[in-house]
Amino acid sequence: MKPSYNDLFLEILSILNYEDKENFVKRFEQMNHLEAVTNCIEKLPESIKAEILARPEDPQTLMKYLSKDEYIQEVTTVSTKALGDFLQHVTPALTEEQKEKISAAFLN
Repeated sequence: MKPSYNDLFLEILSILNYEDKENFVKRFEQMNHLEAVTNCIEKLPESIKAEILARPEDPQTLMKYLSKDEYIQEVTTVSTKALGDFLQHVTPALTEEQKEKISAAFLN
């Protein structure tokens, strides 16, 4: 079975010897969800955007116009890109052993 995004990210952070892995992944995930919602809203017509933005505390307004599948797809896209960006940023500082372990994590 393919590891979840969070499991993969936690494994990568373990390879990097990052101490506060769980909180880092939690914050990273929250940012990904926020970006996914923003991206989904941006794709909507202006009148619907205005309705959603007029009541940001009411998630039901957004859910009227956004299917669960669309949202999950956008979260997956954002998360994949964010993880890729993270790896691209840290790769120059990695040892060869860390690079090999991270590559192996993707193959599991």
